Amino acid sequence: MKSRIFYCRSMSSKGQQLQRKLAAILAADVVGYSALMHKDEQATLLMLDLLESDIVTPTIAGQSGRVVKSMGDGWLARFDSAAQAVTAAMQLQEQLAEHSLMNMRIGVHVGDITEKGDDILGDGVNIAARLESIAPTGGIAISEPVHLNLVHTLADAFKAVGKKKLKNIQRSLDVWIHDGPHLGASQSTHSFTETSLPKLSIHPVTCSDQRTELREMAAALTSDFGSYFRTINWLNAAISSTEPPEG
Repeated sequence: MKSRIFYCRSMSSKGQQLQRKLAAILAADVVGYSALMHKDEQATLLMLDLLESDIVTPTIAGQSGRVVKSMGDGWLARFDSAAQAVTAAMQLQEQLAEHSLMNMRIGVHVGDITEKGDDILGDGVNIAARLESIAPTGGIAISEPVHLNLVHTLADAFKAVGKKKLKNIQRSLDVWIHDGPHLGASQSTHSFTETSLPKLSIHPVTCSDQRTELREMAAALTSDFGSYFRTINWLNAAISSTEPPEG
């Protein structure tokens, strides 16, 4: 039996129409963002852009959701059903598990929200954000209202962890946890490991021009390329230091 979502409309003090609805809210946040920025700011910002454009936005849209807010290292999305939100959350974590450059925590809640333009506000949003904060690295935390709306396949992927007191939320909530696709003590909040990085191999070419100034310029450029690519933490660059023999 399909449940119906009812909503009411009211007007803000500035005359803007507000809509109150029941919705599923997903809150996601990158783990260890500050440490990643300290380690390599440019690489982290690049990876966040790729994460949003290639994984977060299309995955949420694929489950008929909408990204409401992008906060640099986090996202807030809304869905019409708990199953859509949880499916999107699990797909996000599965895709991130394919490499170890970034990890994410996700919280999902079903509750009342108030739509104000393109933004969403209310207790439901706050609870989703607090659930995200207690989710395991690479995992998902959901509230009992979400778990009750899941079919067996999705519901069985979560384990009950009892009532939890969430920051700035008056009542304790029954929480369910999904540990994510990759577990273990070796998992870290930011692991730029050589084996998981994209690889780039650079081989200098022979300068056929016999003019000394051009040969020196070519050698300097090769050295500059090597120095630059070695500073990129998310790239495994291999630069040959010798020129290949002339053919």
